[in-house]
Amino acid sequence: MQKSKVLVVFILVGVIAEALLVSAQSWDVVLWDSPGPYFRDVKDVGTCSFVLSGTITSYENAYISGQGCYNIYIWPLGILTFTQGSAAIENVAGYYRGFYFYSPGFSRSYSYPYPADVEAEMWAGWHYEKTY
Repeated sequence: MQKSKVLVVFILVGVIAEALLVSAQSWDVVLWDSPGPYFRDVKDVGTCSFVLSGTITSYENAYISGQGCYNIYIWPLGILTFTQGSAAIENVAGYYRGFYFYSPGFSRSYSYPYPADVEAEMWAGWHYEKTY
């Protein structure tokens, strides 16, 4: 087999494996980062770059934000459309603050009872359904 054909087959197998992995996650894209107090995670899925960021630097100054896409194209699966998402911050002391979002981009500010918490974990998940 020629080198170019082997390369094409290798790329095709990688794309199909990625598509099956996304399919196994029920079309969810999940980003998370730990430990705090500063958080950032980035992931490319299909035609979209997802970003999660946040901070808990003081009791009055805590935020979480994320950015996704309304539609994602993943070959050979097709077009996936955003339906809803969820985001949260939690720590080992049992504190949990979560919310749902209905737009792929979101931002929340809030108070957090553990300033500069190095035990915290922040995460967000986007849910997609196949449309085409």
